[in-house]
Amino acid sequence: MENQSAVLIARRVCVVGASGRVGSWLVKKLLERGHIVHATIRNIRDPEKAGLLKRLPGADSRLHLFEADIFHPHQIDQAIHGCEFVFLVAFPTKPFSNDSERAAAAEGVLAMLQSVLSTCKGSGTVKRIIYTGSVASTSPLDEQGLFTRDFIDESCWTKPDAQIPHPSDYAKFYTSIKTASEELLTSYGAKEGELEVVILDCGVAGGDALVDSVFGVGGPLSPLTGNTALLANFVFLQNLLHSVPLVHLDDACEAHLFCMDVPLTSGSGRFLCASDYPSVEVCGSSIKGGSSKLTDMGFEYKYGGMEQILDESIKFARKSGTVKRLIYTGSVTAASPLDEHGLLSRDLVDESCWTNPDAPIPYPSGQTKFYTSTKTASEKLLTSYGTKEGENSSQLEVVVLTCGVVGGEALVDSIAGVGSILSPMTGDAPMSENLMFLQNLLGSVPLVHLDDVCEAHLFCMEVPLAGGASSRRFLCASDYPSLWDIMAHYRLKYPHLLVAEGPEMGGRRRITGGSSKLTDMGFEYKHSMEQILDESVQFAVRLGLIKDI
Repeated sequence: MENQSAVLIARRVCVVGASGRVGSWLVKKLLERGHIVHATIRNIRDPEKAGLLKRLPGADSRLHLFEADIFHPHQIDQAIHGCEFVFLVAFPTKPFSNDSERAAAAEGVLAMLQSVLSTCKGSGTVKRIIYTGSVASTSPLDEQGLFTRDFIDESCWTKPDAQIPHPSDYAKFYTSIKTASEELLTSYGAKEGELEVVILDCGVAGGDALVDSVFGVGGPLSPLTGNTALLANFVFLQNLLHSVPLVHLDDACEAHLFCMDVPLTSGSGRFLCASDYPSVEVCGSSIKGGSSKLTDMGFEYKYGGMEQILDESIKFARKSGTVKRLIYTGSVTAASPLDEHGLLSRDLVDESCWTNPDAPIPYPSGQTKFYTSTKTASEKLLTSYGTKEGENSSQLEVVVLTCGVVGGEALVDSIAGVGSILSPMTGDAPMSENLMFLQNLLGSVPLVHLDDVCEAHLFCMEVPLAGGASSRRFLCASDYPSLWDIMAHYRLKYPHLLVAEGPEMGGRRRITGGSSKLTDMGFEYKHSMEQILDESVQFAVRLGLIKDI
């Protein structure tokens, strides 16, 4: 496929939206193939965005920059003049402050498409438009939010009225306008019969890039970076599609070039562009891609597996060359000693313990299951990454701090984390369920004070990684009380505040911490279990969650 593309004659093409992650890489590949490229960016005087494109090989003789804003579509006309192919990549990426701005942007995007279609049709030179679509427009959910099929293909269209919990107003805008744009372009190509339209419904694009932006790749990296907004988008895709379709950025751009000459049986063609359809395990099953239209026509993915795409994404995140060490905040939920039958197979928890994804664990909620499975997968990916990179000291070092439940005072007015250990006094039912879940999962409720956690992160900036490996995993918990130990402390010190009693301990086994790796290297915990619990209570009083002690 690559050799076939390399011998094509040079064409004059237009890339609308050339400064972003996909657009800049597409310009790079077009220039490498010898094409003449008209590229639009919002500000041609921007030294960073314009300069990046001007420095590409072949740009001095075959790249022409045009200043254009998608909300002023007449500015795009000059860039289209004389071109055979138009790549529509541009899409608004900034969130909107109110509904009127959002509505205006939606109208603006569709007006831009209508304008470009009209200009291309009247140009006399444009043969085909290639639009960068999104898998967000291919949901198999029906109006009630139920999955009606067990695969995704090009016949799937996201229902505007489907009961989908969008994580943000922008996610709702993106999904609805991408879908409306594709429907408009598809109907135009089928109706007009003169101008050909190709839509590439791209999965989440991972891998390396020219621009220092995690837009797009931020979703797959969110379990590692801890970016809650991007993690919410990642979960949204899982709920929308029952999988998270992935494609390497280079494969996505190769597919754009491939579609310059792919034959169309009608005036338009819609192609799913994703090499893998993994699940983030929010649900028990996943929906796979049911389309091979693109590969049936001769296209080949070079980056076929999820692992390769994610590994390339991590390399992109650290390619600045200045980062020496990545310190990841893990969770003890990734260190369960339960076996595949849900039985405690040992009397202690240490760094060799990994939560078994097949263990019959009664999760209190889908979010808890997602958190546990994703934290486990993230820690495994990071530790294996360090091992694979070898002993070269120039490589990125990885430290994973597998942290216990964090208690104590905090700067932010939130009980996230500490809520579970406060649940016997707040009466919060979901938090009580989480506390019991931790006890069942780990055979204890590992605790650590917030200040100790942060001190451990600082300590791990300089701790030597012995043995030549570039990755280390450390359990970070100062005490391993059981749920009943916690209840006993509250009963002794705050009997008047208890609103809930825990279940009987019965014959349950106690599991203790079996690792001293962190303290063996010189780290010292400053806070005991009693201090952690007492400061958590004081924190809750300050927030008004429980009455004054």
